[in-house]
Amino acid sequence: MSTVHTVGAAGRHPNGETGAAGRWGSRLRSLTFEHWLWVSLTLVALGMRLVGLGDRALSHDESLHALYSWYITDAFRYSHDPMMHGPFLFHVNALLYLLFGASDFTARLFPALVGTATVAVLWWFRGILGRRGALLAAVLLTISPSLLFHSRYIRNDIYVALCSLLWALGLIRYVQTGFQRWLYLLASSMLVALVSKENAFITGAIFGLFSLCGAGWGIWRTRGAPRLAACRLADTAIVMGVLVAPFLVPFALILVGREPMPVDYGSQSTALVVAGLLGGIGLVGATGFLRFLRPAWWGTPVTHRNLPILFAGFWFVALAFYTNLFSAVSGIQSGVVGSLGYWLEQQGVMRGGQPWFYYPYLALLYEFLPLALLAASVPLLVSYSLAKSSPGRQSNQSDNEVPWLVPGFLLIWTIGSYAGYTVAGEKMPWLMVHLVLPTVLLGSWAISKWLSTLALDSKQAIVACVLGGAGFACWMFAAGRTPLSDSDREAIRETMQWLSLVVGGCGLLAPLAVGLVQGRSGHGRLLGVSAGLALGILTLHVAWNLAYVRYDSAREYLVYAHGTPDVKQVLADIKAVRSALPEGYGSTVLYDHEVSWPMAWYFRDDEAVQLYDGRSPTADLQEAPVILAGAAIAPNIRPLVRRDYVTRRFRLIWWPEESYKEFNAASLQGVFHRDRRRQWLDRFLWREHSGLTEEAWPHVSYFDMHVKRDLAPVIWPSTKFPTIYEMTPDPMLNSELDLQLDLARVVDASWAQVELARPLGVSVGPEGRRVVTDGDRDIVSVFGRNGELLWEVGGHCDIASPETCDDLDGDGPFRLGDGQFNEPWGAAMDANGRLFVADTWNHRVQRFSPDGRFELAWGAALDKELPNRNPIGLYGPRGITVEAHGSIVVADTGHHRLLRFSPDGVLLAEIGSSGTGPAQFQEPVAVLPGANGDLWVTDTWNGRIQRISGTNVPLGEISVPLSMWSTRYPDDKPFVGAVPGGLVVTDPLNSRLVFFGLDGELLGHQDLTAFQEAGQVPPMPVGIAVDGLTETIVVADAANSRLLELRLPSLPSASQ
Repeated sequence: MSTVHTVGAAGRHPNGETGAAGRWGSRLRSLTFEHWLWVSLTLVALGMRLVGLGDRALSHDESLHALYSWYITDAFRYSHDPMMHGPFLFHVNALLYLLFGASDFTARLFPALVGTATVAVLWWFRGILGRRGALLAAVLLTISPSLLFHSRYIRNDIYVALCSLLWALGLIRYVQTGFQRWLYLLASSMLVALVSKENAFITGAIFGLFSLCGAGWGIWRTRGAPRLAACRLADTAIVMGVLVAPFLVPFALILVGREPMPVDYGSQSTALVVAGLLGGIGLVGATGFLRFLRPAWWGTPVTHRNLPILFAGFWFVALAFYTNLFSAVSGIQSGVVGSLGYWLEQQGVMRGGQPWFYYPYLALLYEFLPLALLAASVPLLVSYSLAKSSPGRQSNQSDNEVPWLVPGFLLIWTIGSYAGYTVAGEKMPWLMVHLVLPTVLLGSWAISKWLSTLALDSKQAIVACVLGGAGFACWMFAAGRTPLSDSDREAIRETMQWLSLVVGGCGLLAPLAVGLVQGRSGHGRLLGVSAGLALGILTLHVAWNLAYVRYDSAREYLVYAHGTPDVKQVLADIKAVRSALPEGYGSTVLYDHEVSWPMAWYFRDDEAVQLYDGRSPTADLQEAPVILAGAAIAPNIRPLVRRDYVTRRFRLIWWPEESYKEFNAASLQGVFHRDRRRQWLDRFLWREHSGLTEEAWPHVSYFDMHVKRDLAPVIWPSTKFPTIYEMTPDPMLNSELDLQLDLARVVDASWAQVELARPLGVSVGPEGRRVVTDGDRDIVSVFGRNGELLWEVGGHCDIASPETCDDLDGDGPFRLGDGQFNEPWGAAMDANGRLFVADTWNHRVQRFSPDGRFELAWGAALDKELPNRNPIGLYGPRGITVEAHGSIVVADTGHHRLLRFSPDGVLLAEIGSSGTGPAQFQEPVAVLPGANGDLWVTDTWNGRIQRISGTNVPLGEISVPLSMWSTRYPDDKPFVGAVPGGLVVTDPLNSRLVFFGLDGELLGHQDLTAFQEAGQVPPMPVGIAVDGLTETIVVADAANSRLLELRLPSLPSASQ
């Protein structure tokens, strides 16, 4: 009588286990050692890919991928661009950002998970590679330096690698079984690979060629009665060919002699997309029709029942990716035509400029174990082929069996990959992933067949192999040491290490060596296994250093345009500086396009960080506590930061050493010499490069970090700041340069019976007349050489407020306010005695007759941000001068340029623009005619005096000491005068005059506080002029309402 067990209301079995728990417990108990081995290996692979995943700074390309993924998360902004490869990466990363937030770790999380899946998916390859072969392949992919590194790197290649595995799995298993699920796996993995990156077309071409040739060979050999397996190969060829057909439009363009990449994505591309899609649909129908004509060649009914569904699903999903879920229809053209077209076009560019042996070179440095397995598999492939092709063996093959399917497929995949990527123009280190994958699979398959002939089931054999592998590894590391090189402590230590490794290796290899000498069976093969284990240990050493020790070092060859460790250091420094600022400070960090990648990623959602144009920087930059500037624009920004900032130079992006490009037959000479051998071993084991250090790496892009001088000690607390612009003692403190000028006279109210208020500008006209502008009284006064007042013009008028102005001639031709001023700064007389005045805040120039009558005005107020909309629009003009040939040159201070006019106000030339380069200005104030028609310009906020030729060409500059012109105070506006053999400029806030030679040499300085009288404030010299007849320097002291006339000095070494 049977017993019936029932489940109670709570779902509990009579033995006390719940239903679900019982089922899970039963499943766990059913797991074999092999299952646990695979689970353990997968967890190890996951751990190796996750540990320290966010430690390394994002590289150039990584930051592009990470940021554009974030744009989708932030505002669902994505527009496919073939330059950025396929859309799959951006969409899956955006999903992870939504789930876990955006960071360096989450940016690389999906590649790490996919890299782990690349190992785990080999579980389903046990029926293809054999149980040992699949496990060996999984171990090799777990420790592969290329796969490990690029599983921790946000690029598309690891996605293509996983899809290639699944693609191959679907193809082989469909041919073996005929189940349609494998056909769907083939199509879906092919889809994801193609929308990830265009190099998947190389994989597709290899797989398609294998299927097509395999089907053709099978059908031809059987003369019209093909095996079922051959028809299934035809199925895979048909499916791949039909699905990919619309992508192949660029090849059609090449065949008709046109460029593969359309110039734009207009109507031409639309027509090409439609033609491609219609062609694909036509192929679906054509293959179905031809099935009835020649069934052997056109696959099985499975294909034709599923092909329309596969085609529709494939292209619906592909277009959804390319169009950002159909929100950006331009992705149809850029994806279907542009993706492959752009990629083909780039092969002619040959980015990287690598030699044909680039991939073998990388393989010898990183993937030597798969290479060794590949070499060992050649004789195994030959013997396997001979065994399977024997007549007796062929007669026993079933209709479904294709004995050469797996080895033939893997061999074609390996050879095709090396050939395809070598022929392709663009060779990059991340593409090694696609070469390692088939090499590992082929080598694992062959070694699995070989291992089946060895007696590795005994514990003694396993122990012998492990010990032998360790022994070989000891010898390898011993080869990297140079014993007996010297007698110092370091040399003795290295000798002892070498000796220990050699003796240790001999001891570990002793059991196998003894067995081999005694002729014991299998010991020779066990030595081969031991050598393989040793290479595995060495591979783990290389992978460990690449992924966890030198992960941000250009000493490694698998990096390219790689982020440096300095990036993270700078980000930490910025955080520290900002923590020292008051809350709500505003913009705290500025960065330019040269450092955008990777900095744009790190500043993606920080409103206190702004991008600026480093090509034409403005003085507004000086408000930011921290400025980042690429080395290429450092000369542009240096004048703006040299005074108030401490600067340190950092590495942004670097590239590996590439001396191997020069390799030729002559390079092999002396290869076995001791020193040469040591160099190669250092490069191989430790990535040491003779004569190169990371601190002085030649292949690097630099950037500068400028920090406000008062904030620099927060991050650089040393007494001497680590600047690239070394601070030098202020030359103004050098007492040897102090000049003791004689005071000729003081022109003030007591002398000239004119109550000057705030004299700003001064010039010397014909017959020694002094022309003085008074900014507070809005008057221009003309004095005789002896200080007597000759005449005055002006009065206050702000033409923006008409009620403040007078009409000087009533119903006459003059406009309201003509002849009046709003803080005039500069004034100059021509040879005829006509007076030209820079009417600063009325933004115009006025001309007066020699006796002070108004004649003409030109110019108009114009917004300082829009100088080019009106060529004679002015903003705050200050300096003005008359050239020898009569032209008038005005410093359009607010627009950071000079304007040359005729005496009648006709614009003749515009000189310069805003910026820090030659003939660019930041707050130009004074203009002085020099010899040969040159002009000297005080370029205030750039901290220099520029020399411009009469044809508007920059001739040079004189940099002023850091302590000069150091503020934006409204009256800190320096003027310049000519002295014999040099120049004299005013330093308003420091109450001094400074003398320079024409070559820029600092000749001396005069402290004007020496002429400060009782009850007066320190002098503020603004305007300056030199009277050659009386040999005096006339200075406008704006702070004390006076003019100072000083005797010309005898300068120490005036340059002629």
